Amino acid sequence: MPIAAHGKRDGASDAIACLDMLGTIVDAGRTLPRRSHRGWRGFVLSDMNITKRVVVFVDAQNFYRSARRAFFRGSNLPYRLGQFDPWRLGELLSARDAGRELADVRLYTGRPDAYLQPAAYRANVQQCAAWERAGCYVFTRPLRYPPRWPRNTDGRRPEEK
Repeated sequence: MPIAAHGKRDGASDAIACLDMLGTIVDAGRTLPRRSHRGWRGFVLSDMNITKRVVVFVDAQNFYRSARRAFFRGSNLPYRLGQFDPWRLGELLSARDAGRELADVRLYTGRPDAYLQPAAYRANVQQCAAWERAGCYVFTRPLRYPPRWPRNTDGRRPEEK
């Protein structure tokens, strides 16, 4: 039975198709036949075109800061310089090699406190919502603030980790 006859291209249907080609009938939900094949060690799936799934993990703040350092030197430049589209980044990375398909993009970012930094909190919520609309999974964790922030005199800033 040709592999294409099974419709969807997933590992289970491909394995069933290969077993069917070997003369072993396998129904969904059943185990392999009881008869043993002495000396049988497996079979080669050389005729199959397997697509590798790619999942991209991004530390959003480190990526943003690295882009600003690499391409936009200067502290007075607008904040939007260094922003990126994580889904397009994932597509770019997965397209580098043939046979790869982008499955997920997962972003990890810190979230400002709504009371200590209301404007930054709103911007972060909007940015995360835009990433989620683009198809990314976003994981946030609250920022850690130094004691007496923002009136601390040592110049420390909130941290993610």
